[in-house]
Amino acid sequence: MCGPKLQVSRKNKYAYILIGFDKKWNYVGSQRKATYTNLNPGTYKLWIRASNNDGVWNNKGRILVIHISPPWYWTWWAYLLYAAAVCLAIYAYILYRNKQEDLKYKIKVANIESEKEKELNEKKLSFFTNISHEFRTPLTLIINPIKELLYHDDKNVDTSNLNIVYRNAKRLLSLVDQLLLFRKADTQADKLKAADLDIVNLCKEVYLCFSHQARSRKINYEFISSQDHIQIYADREKLEIAIFNLLSNAIKFTPDEGRVSLEVSETLDTVKIQVNDSGSGIPDNAGQKIYSRFYQEPDHNNSLRTGFGIGLYLVKNFIESHGGTISYKSSQNQGTTFLSRC
Repeated sequence: MCGPKLQVSRKNKYAYILIGFDKKWNYVGSQRKATYTNLNPGTYKLWIRASNNDGVWNNKGRILVIHISPPWYWTWWAYLLYAAAVCLAIYAYILYRNKQEDLKYKIKVANIESEKEKELNEKKLSFFTNISHEFRTPLTLIINPIKELLYHDDKNVDTSNLNIVYRNAKRLLSLVDQLLLFRKADTQADKLKAADLDIVNLCKEVYLCFSHQARSRKINYEFISSQDHIQIYADREKLEIAIFNLLSNAIKFTPDEGRVSLEVSETLDTVKIQVNDSGSGIPDNAGQKIYSRFYQEPDHNNSLRTGFGIGLYLVKNFIESHGGTISYKSSQNQGTTFLSRC
């Protein structure tokens, strides 16, 4: 920072002091400039004195008023912007916290509602299971007298119709057991009760349950077995339900005068149970979805043929619980073949 240039002799001496900054006078000889750095914004007074050729000092000197403006980021409007930014940040943080609290509350409410819905569904399933269990008693009371009549020593009694009643009553009992087993299978609470079993005899019994229905609809209904007896170690109840469902679906989706067959064979250490039909077939896009719980493929030709979507789920569950596999081949309107290997 420079003071005014004076047209004076080079023998003149100078001194200056920046009031409010310097603590003592600066005697700089004949130098006619003053330099300051890092001055804070504000108003300063630069007092300058000079001496003549004889060394006499002018004590009055001259005073320059210097005003240093602050940088833009130190101005009042900059501080106003800083305050606005801080307030905005605080507001955004409060808004964020409120949204987080609201989200936590909604999640908590959703969890409570989910628990209530789960509890309600559990009560419905328990009611469903209990009612199904109650069906067993009257069905058993119907089946036992029919069984006595069928196996009575009196050969003069015509038992052909009683056989049909007996098999269908057993079928109803099997359906009730199926509902109970579905509940257990769904909760993974059921265990195999394996024992020695003649699989040919079991398949024959299930086959006969549908003979009257097949005959009334003029379906070519066949039972084929490579051997008279094949012994396996399995859970009779679960295999019976699995075969029941496969045959029931085959009969259900086969048109009148169609063809349904149940085949049993043994190769090495594997038993194959095969159900063939000439029904409507399974759409190509169904894939493995047919084994899902409650899956139903819409039947536009006959909506009464649709079931509850638990049959094939139980078939897959029970076959695989025996360490076996279930597969199928199907062509639209040409029939389906289910093959189970145990």
